[in-house]
Amino acid sequence: MPDDGHDLRFGPFLSPDADRVHDTLELAQLADVTGLDLVTVQDHPHQARHVDATTLLIAAAGGERHSPGQAVDALVEAVRVIRGVWGQDPDRPDGGSVTDEGDHYRVTGLHAGPAPLHPVEIWLGAYQPRMLRVTGRLADGWLPSLAYADPGTLAASNAAIDEAADAAGRGPQAVRRLYHVSGAFGSGSDFLQGSPDDWAEQLAGLTLEHGMSTFILAADDPDDVRRLAEGVAPAVRELVATERAGRASAPDAAARARSAAATATGSVPVVPVGAEPPTCAGPSPPGAGARPGARGARARAPARSARLRLSVRRSPPIRARAPRRPRRRRRGGHRGCGS
Repeated sequence: MPDDGHDLRFGPFLSPDADRVHDTLELAQLADVTGLDLVTVQDHPHQARHVDATTLLIAAAGGERHSPGQAVDALVEAVRVIRGVWGQDPDRPDGGSVTDEGDHYRVTGLHAGPAPLHPVEIWLGAYQPRMLRVTGRLADGWLPSLAYADPGTLAASNAAIDEAADAAGRGPQAVRRLYHVSGAFGSGSDFLQGSPDDWAEQLAGLTLEHGMSTFILAADDPDDVRRLAEGVAPAVRELVATERAGRASAPDAAARARSAAATATGSVPVVPVGAEPPTCAGPSPPGAGARPGARGARARAPARSARLRLSVRRSPPIRARAPRRPRRRRRGGHRGCGS
């Protein structure tokens, strides 16, 4: 998917270690005051050193454990229920109660709300074909991780999401593309191993080539959070804005160049098949369409193309009329019709 013009967002991905919760909160505050756009915290129940996660609480309460195929089905149902509770279900724009008789989750007459203060996006971290199709059909964003989806795999995954979004009548622009990245600031030449300027060029390339518009950095070091906020993010925004402006003006510039070239060479107008050909207001002035330095040369019509017919209406030559001779009268009476 090429760049679709989404605004750029940046933020850290924090580890909620149980023995350093205070440090995690300070990093979140640092991201806020340095102007980053979001803060994310991983929610992995298999990490025993992390503070209790929502998924872990559900499992501890006796929640059903699904097979991989069942998990995808359950996820689709969960997205419908969550959007309904938030009052953001496109099938129920008026809110009200939520009823969903799914195979895994059943909700009957649940009152929606309280509604969030702003729309809350649902991002899915998908890698396999079926989940990529679910992402294109339902999700607000796709969030892969660099560790499992390197830049070389983004084009194929984006294509699968785009196809599913088109089939659902949403369009690829409905799915924001995010990227969970990790790296080290230094002097290396590999991906995200160099200076902040190197990072900026590499991330801007992902935006312009693959449409990745949100970058979430795994960072538990305050210095890395500051580098992201003060060095990388502004530089990426500047690079992307410059390129977008150039792309937007390119069609207009090309049209102006073609018009100027046509004016300079006096070329014959080209009219697409089926269009009304131009009418000539009058005879061309002497020398019109002649090549510079060639007196009396006639303008040549462009060669006929296999893809485009040329329809040129030429002005008919103007012929001078001879003076009208006076009619002679015959003397001696009227000549009848039969005479």
